[in-house]
Amino acid sequence: MTLNVPDEFLKTCMSVAWAWDRPHWSAVVQKLGLIEKAAHVRGQYSRTDYRNPLGIHTWAQWLSDRVVGLKLELVRWANLEESNREDYERVLRESEAAFSTVTKHLREVFGSPIFEGRFGEAGFPHDQSAELLALWQYPSVRMMVQWLHGGATTPIAVVLVFAPPS
Repeated sequence: MTLNVPDEFLKTCMSVAWAWDRPHWSAVVQKLGLIEKAAHVRGQYSRTDYRNPLGIHTWAQWLSDRVVGLKLELVRWANLEESNREDYERVLRESEAAFSTVTKHLREVFGSPIFEGRFGEAGFPHDQSAELLALWQYPSVRMMVQWLHGGATTPIAVVLVFAPPS
């Protein structure tokens, strides 16, 4: 698997003046070249989907008027509930290898993450949920690669996340 996010876009993400409140969020979106497609509201939680110029599924998650994360789904495996055990285990290996490939590339561009490990390990961010996670911390943003895997009946994905500092 190759990373389908150009280094230039990644560097733009890291140069953005990240602001996590609704009034300032439009400047972040504009700098990243994202175009709002749809908004979904469910109580105090909401989600905004964006058209990304890179063609990557991208969305922001909101809690009231604050963004809690901008997510770019780099690769996804779905419909695994009908897979046999061998195919399912192959997808697990492929998806974990994709997580490692993305993490290795980001390490080459941004240096070593401050955390890389599994859910529940010391240092795993308390506000995140993933099987595997690599974290780079900056003053105004956390950049993370997450391997999401909730079981055979849910999709498996490798996601790049930008979130407020903890």
